[in-house]
Amino acid sequence: MRMNRITIFTGMNEPTIQTFVEATSELPHVPLFESRRLETPGVLLVTDTFDVPDGLSEPELAKALIDRAEDRKLRENDMSVLYFYYADTLRHLKDSGILAPKRPAPLTVEEIEPTLRQLAKHPAYKHQTVMVISEDGILVTMKDGEMKREKLAA
Repeated sequence: MRMNRITIFTGMNEPTIQTFVEATSELPHVPLFESRRLETPGVLLVTDTFDVPDGLSEPELAKALIDRAEDRKLRENDMSVLYFYYADTLRHLKDSGILAPKRPAPLTVEEIEPTLRQLAKHPAYKHQTVMVISEDGILVTMKDGEMKREKLAA
């Protein structure tokens, strides 16, 4: 059975809301962060589509859902820190400013890019250039919601 998990962060702490829904023909999946209708500036929305075995009892399904949330908890908390820390920092930068890290984030490009797309809609974002280095050494640069990737030399 295909499931969608939606987690909403309103700050750098535990998620405010977390819900699970079965994927259907009307909503077959929610690609990570791409549920634009649910996005609200200043709030980080994390979506996750995954499979659980068919025929689980209710307690087994509940355990599978809780296990999935626990498996993703650290990564999604790191995404929340990236979003809210950068949003706070952007408040202090000029429109032409550049926000660049010294160290890689403990995230993949697939986790960084949708987080930055949402950051581009944050009220603190005023067309600055935002850079994040992924855990595998890829520099992701965002300007006005557009992404560029560049592999950094080892």
